[in-house]
Formats: sequence, structure tokens, C-alpha cells
Amino acid sequence: MTTAILIVVAAGCTQLQEVRSSPPQTPSTMTSPSVVMKVKPDCGVIDVGSPRYGIRFHPTVVSAGDIVTVRGTTLRTEGGNFAPSFRAEIWWNTFVPLSIAAGATPVADGSPVLHLATVGDMDRCHFSTTFTVPDVPPGRYPVRVFIFEKGGYGISPPEHFTVRG
Repeated sequence: MTTAILIVVAAGCTQLQEVRSSPPQTPSTMTSPSVVMKVKPDCGVIDVGSPRYGIRFHPTVVSAGDIVTVRGTTLRTEGGNFAPSFRAEIWWNTFVPLSIAAGATPVADGSPVLHLATVGDMDRCHFSTTFTVPDVPPGRYPVRVFIFEKGGYGISPPEHFTVRG
């Protein structure tokens, strides 16, 4: 399969990111090439320093087994435009996800590092997912969202959860 980058500037600022086609075929097996086009969503511009940009968790005072909703904007450039990313991973009690560094040290004592959720479809303006609060001792624990893109990954500021006894 071959991949080519195709950029189209048109009204509405729609941009095609990638075109893939099947490998060359012999005359006896000629068919139309398959084409997959990824269209960047038109999310407008969001100031990355504004309250409109970011990730929110609800609730943050919880008990083991509670369901937490995570909502936020997908990745943006410094100019506030949509930026492509592959996935978002939500992790409990760590500075580095175990998908990057096996054996990452927990931030807070009393709880292991735990993977809570993955959001795979990041080709949109906003995302939403849920996770279940793990069975951990009462205390205060950080949860972070790691957003993976072609250059590596970025980390959100932690949201601190208070787990009741």
C-alpha cells in the first residue's frame, strides 16, 4: 500500500490529510484502487489559554466503583487550530503511562498506576469517555490524560481525585 499526503485548500478550510491506495496490479487483476481520505474536522479556533480549551472530569470527589465522565477538546496547535492525534489515554496515579515506560512509579502511596480508558477516535473537535474509579484506599490521587501524536505524546495537567472511605 502506498501513502501520499495531499493538501487541498478550499472554501471552509477543509484539508485532506492522507490518501492511501492499493499496490500496483497486473493487467489481469486490475481493479479500481481503494482510496481512504481523512478529513480534518473544522473546529474553528480555540485559544489554548482560555477556559474553553482543556479536559474536565466529573465528579472528582468519589468512592471506589463510581463512574467518572471525562470531556475535553482534542489537540490544538499553538494558534488554536485542530491538530491531528492518534489517541488519548487516561491514567491513574502516574507521571508517565505504562504504555511508554513499563514500571512507572506511582505518584501517591497506597495505589498502583492504572490505565483507566483509551479514546481512539481523535479526528474530531471534542471527545468524551467514562471510567470506573478503582478500588483504592481513601486519599488524594492524580489522574492525567496523555494525548499521542506523531511526534510523541503530551500530558494534561493532573486532575486530583479525592477517594472517600
